[in-house]
Amino acid sequence: MDSLYNTLVSLLGGGLSGWIIASHQKRLDRRDEEERQKNANQIAELQEKRLSTLEKNVEKHIATDNPEATRLEIQNLTGAINKLSDKLDLQNERRQAMEISMENRISKLESAVLESRTFTQNLYQSMQKLRDLTNDNKSNFSPPPRHSGGSV
Repeated sequence: MDSLYNTLVSLLGGGLSGWIIASHQKRLDRRDEEERQKNANQIAELQEKRLSTLEKNVEKHIATDNPEATRLEIQNLTGAINKLSDKLDLQNERRQAMEISMENRISKLESAVLESRTFTQNLYQSMQKLRDLTNDNKSNFSPPPRHSGGSV
């Protein structure tokens, strides 16, 4: 930077006006440098505050998070889920037992229906044979002659 000022002074003729311009430029440059430094310091302070605030928020969150309570709640939920699962298993076993019982009853009913059907068919066939025999006997049967007037 000093070489820039020296160049300005020599270009402007080395006179008072050159010195004034160079001094003014030097003052402007110092002011800019001071502003840059001030802005850099403000940025550093803001970043430090932001980091500090973030640390406080994290610490506050950790303090209010209470991992022990969360662990207990998870254990309670796990216990409730296990109880519900056990109840569902028991209900499923009961349902399966009921289905087996119903299947047995249905099987017995089907067997009874089959027996009843067989009995009904045999009875029907027997009645058909009896009817046929009756019809055959009617056709071969001749009634005795009727007597008139006398007692038997």
